[in-house]
This record gives sequence, C-alpha cells and structure tokens, in this order.
Amino acid sequence: MKSLEIQNPWIGHRIDHTLMSFLNTEKEFDLFFSHTEVVLPEDCSKRDRVAFEVLSSETTYLKMLQSCVVTYVSPIEHYLTGLAKKCLEVIKQRISEVLNFFKSFRNIVNVNSVLLGLLKTRFANWRSSEKLGDILLAITPFLKVYGPYSVDYHSVVEILEVLKNDIPQFASILTKGFDHPLAKKQTIQNLLITPVQRIPRYALLLKELVQQTPSYHIDYQLVVKAKEQIEELAKSIDDSIEQAEARKRCLLIQNKIITKWKSTNLPLESLVDPQRKFLGEAVVHQSNGFIKKKKILYLFNDMLLCTKEKNNSTKLVVEHTCFLNDLSFSHSNAVISLQLPVNRDSINYFFAGPTEKQDFLAKIQKAQSSLPLRLKQ
Repeated sequence: MKSLEIQNPWIGHRIDHTLMSFLNTEKEFDLFFSHTEVVLPEDCSKRDRVAFEVLSSETTYLKMLQSCVVTYVSPIEHYLTGLAKKCLEVIKQRISEVLNFFKSFRNIVNVNSVLLGLLKTRFANWRSSEKLGDILLAITPFLKVYGPYSVDYHSVVEILEVLKNDIPQFASILTKGFDHPLAKKQTIQNLLITPVQRIPRYALLLKELVQQTPSYHIDYQLVVKAKEQIEELAKSIDDSIEQAEARKRCLLIQNKIITKWKSTNLPLESLVDPQRKFLGEAVVHQSNGFIKKKKILYLFNDMLLCTKEKNNSTKLVVEHTCFLNDLSFSHSNAVISLQLPVNRDSINYFFAGPTEKQDFLAKIQKAQSSLPLRLKQ
C-alpha cells in the first residue's frame, strides 16, 4: 500500500495571510472557515464520532491560530521591525527573539493549514471504512516545529510583558488586539500557549481513536503507529522544555554567585551543564548557640551548593560544594549534618521544621540513588 506523501507545508497549501488581513469581522472570519464544516450523520459509529472530533478540533484550533495572526502577531511584527532599527543592541536581541518566535508560530499555522485541508478532503466523502491514520502519519514529521516553539514560549512571553510595561505604544497594540472581535477577549499569552497544548491534545484524540477502531479495521495499524509517534513527539518536547528550564535556573543561580569559577569552593567551569538539573533549594540556618546565620542550599542532580547572601544583597557566596557521589550526612529532627569530603568536618544546617528537613532530605537521597553507577563508585 502506497503511503500518503505531503509536500513541504512551507510551500503552498496554506491559507493566505494577506487574505486573512482583510478579515476584520467575526462574521467574515467564520464565513472564511465555513468550507471546513462537515455534517455528522446521525447513525455514525463511535469511531466516526471520534474521527469527526479530529476534524472539528482542528478547525477550531486553526481558527484560533489565524485570529492570533490577525489580532496580535501581524501588528506586533510590524511595530517591532520598525523599533529594531532605532533601539539599543540589547533591545534588538530581545526583539529578534520575539520575531523568530513568531516565525515559528506562522510555520505552525502553515503545517496545520495543510493538515486541515487534508482532513477536509477526506471527510468530504467519509465512510466508516475510511482511513485517517495515513494523514496523521504523513503530517507528524512536520509537527516537530512545535518543539522549539514550546521551549521558547515562556521566555518570549516574559519579553512581551517587559515591552508592554516599558513602551506605551506596544501596550496599546496589545489592548487593541484584546478588544478585536476575533480575539474574543483573549490575551496574547492565552492564544500563544495553544500550540504548546496541541501535541498532548493530539495524543488524547489518537488514544480515543485507537480504542474505538476495531483491530480488523484497515486503519487500525496506521492509527496505532500515529499514536506512538505523537506520544514520542510529546515526550521529546516535554524533555526539551525541562532541559531548557533547568539551564535557565542554573544560569540564574550562576549569575547570583560572586565566587570565582574553578575556585576551591566552586571547582567548575560553569554551573550550566547539559546534564545538570536543578532539583530544589532550602533556606536554612547555622548556629553556634548564640547567633543564627542564614544559608541557602541549592540541590542539583549531581551536587549540592552551600551558599550565603553577600551583605544582605541578592548576590551569593559559595561556601561549600558537595558532589553527591562524595556526600555523606546524618540527620535528626529539623537538622541535617553534612560531612564535607575534603576535611571530613561536619556542618549542621537547621531547617524551619522536621517536615521541611525531610522533604529536602528525600530529594538528596533520590538524587544520589539516581547517580550513574560510575559516579557512585
């Protein structure tokens, strides 16, 4: 059986954005999408209903994406392109991040325009024996564009928030977008997050479609394979987001630290490492019986940083670095006693209470148990 092939979604097969710019009313917008409407037969099977839900969901989703292009993306692109010509270099970098993000958004619109067109064609002559899995398998490789978009979403939203607070003209653009009939009173953040949520939505739809497709159906194996590929993509995107967040958190902590890198207290080239993950932090105290000194512990999947604030500022000084493969400790009540690997001295850290101590201790123990075998030896 010959598999379905899809041409590059970036070339043709897409809804014309120039045409979309002239759709300024909700009525015109709905009329433009009316060609995607398919009437659901009353006597259809459960599988047919799930299949029709795929089409209905895709139609609603693409309408939302296109409304975001009209109400927010296009006006912001136009304004920021002009602003970039006359602003400082540091602002240009932030603008570039936003514009590249919007390119990814438009790529997603193009891919899903292709998908909706294929679904519409298939459902125009739908029969219970018809396939859907071949379309989903063919489009899945192009859905990888969702990965970089999802990773960049939070950082771009933060940039948009800064621009809104600092530039009245930019804030006015967002207000006009919010008040536009097509936006339906949704903020740009709410519209931009819909692609982040889309791949998990596909996974749920395909799971239901597999459940409602008999094993003898011509589409069964195709739908099962499509479901597996979408689930793999969803996991890959989740992993990428987690890694990006871990790098960001490590960088934030690194920027707070004023101790020189590769010093005795911090024998590292950099705190940011592809394999390093931030697991948690705890505000604790050291006490000599009379004076309490505030300390902050930062736990990673391979090490523990023991720090203190520099003169009540946001800057930190690293007092000790304990790699988890060398770390030993004891504990009681609300205290964890760490034994330093260098001189084997013990340091007592007092937590707010036994519960806080136990939670942090559990994270340390879990991290140590997850260390690669070669690091434990």
